[in-house]
Amino acid sequence: MRLFELTLMATAMLSGCIIVGEMPKGTWGDTGAFDIETEEEAESVQVIVTPNQLTMGTVEDFMITVEPAIEYELVSDVIALNGAEILRFKPIEGGLVASITAPEDVEPGPVTILLEYADGSVEIGKEALTLVDPNAELEEGDTGQPENEMPE
Repeated sequence: MRLFELTLMATAMLSGCIIVGEMPKGTWGDTGAFDIETEEEAESVQVIVTPNQLTMGTVEDFMITVEPAIEYELVSDVIALNGAEILRFKPIEGGLVASITAPEDVEPGPVTILLEYADGSVEIGKEALTLVDPNAELEEGDTGQPENEMPE
């Protein structure tokens, strides 16, 4: 009977977790404080895509730059949200060249571009690119051509 109790106690100790006490704050660099990014910090980096429009159903090359400048060689992935897709990208002097496409069946509108680094940090370019519907009707009276008016 005693052997059964010892076996039961040993099994319970090995299968469970024993908490001795709480570790004090600050151990291993943990201060317990939340790191909250303010809007000023979030908007201090600007992702610029040139040209800034993509016709849906096409594949086009774009130049992606960031102000203030970053080390483009450290970018591990470029992600497009809201229906667009990055096919490939390559760092060059002063930016990234990316081939971007969007199927014709997505909603036209703004596209957010994310630049991800190997350490997991991300640069966000909200509304950096706009998807344009190739079949969009022109407004009444708009021919799409520049007007032939003389400046006053």
